[in-house]
Amino acid sequence: MLFRSRLWLASGQGAILFTPEAPPGSRWFFFSGKRYLRDDQVVQIVAERSRAWIRTATGISLIEFKPYSLNLKSTLFLKRIEERHRRYGYVAGCELLRAGDAASCRMAPDDNDGLWTSIYVAAECFRYATTHSESALHNARTALAAMLRLVSVTGIQGYPARSLMHKGDYRDPSGEWHWTPDGEWEWKGDTSSDELVGHFFAYWVAYKLLPGDEDRSAIRSAVSSIANGLIDHQLHLVGYEGRVTTWGRYDPVYLKTVGGDERALDSLEALSHLRVAYQITRNPKILDAYRRIGSDLGYVQNVVHFT
Repeated sequence: MLFRSRLWLASGQGAILFTPEAPPGSRWFFFSGKRYLRDDQVVQIVAERSRAWIRTATGISLIEFKPYSLNLKSTLFLKRIEERHRRYGYVAGCELLRAGDAASCRMAPDDNDGLWTSIYVAAECFRYATTHSESALHNARTALAAMLRLVSVTGIQGYPARSLMHKGDYRDPSGEWHWTPDGEWEWKGDTSSDELVGHFFAYWVAYKLLPGDEDRSAIRSAVSSIANGLIDHQLHLVGYEGRVTTWGRYDPVYLKTVGGDERALDSLEALSHLRVAYQITRNPKILDAYRRIGSDLGYVQNVVHFT
């Protein structure tokens, strides 16, 4: 959106823009660092209606404001993801070996590969449902297959990995890593509750919006595995060698040790996971567990009392 009134301010820590006609909360913009400027020492600003030339101590930058439709914005980000953020079907981070040089991008596994990929799955499912785009359907299914692989690659019932990598790939040496039996892949353990949120979100959206029964069957199997794993292990996410993961706890004893907001969030997550699993599987065991923790164990009250 373009506004008639703009006030630009130069400073030694970047450029500031004030648009008094904009809605509250959208009136101030701050531009600094390598993302927008050559450096933060702003010497001069030459403002035009929809752009500004900003001279700093080491060079000149152009800040432009252009209207974007949702489709154009989507196209921009999809192109960027395809160029340097897709790794074995996952949406991965991009480490620049040389600052500011996108060509030096090095992809590597991350703790939240499952979470970021789940958001991508859902987004492409929404795009497919709205536009019937074949590329959206392909992207959603490719990323969904990567998510499902995180569940199967561990060989542990109901336990998805954080990420995986092929032998010889670069990775940070830290973290809990385990080889697959064929010695070709490593998967990252100590999976957190954040990752489960991603899985259940992606599975629910994909189950509702993708057109194929084959997709639903695979999702149903993964959801059933994870949900029954939580139930059978007393609301613990149990991973390698039967260990409960650091942040994979939804049990009542653990919830008593955390504050109100975290207790409410964890309770809501556990209820949501089981409800989604029941809606997909229609397994009465999962519905019974959902009702038990919601009512008998007080998880609903944990949420209600906080809000």
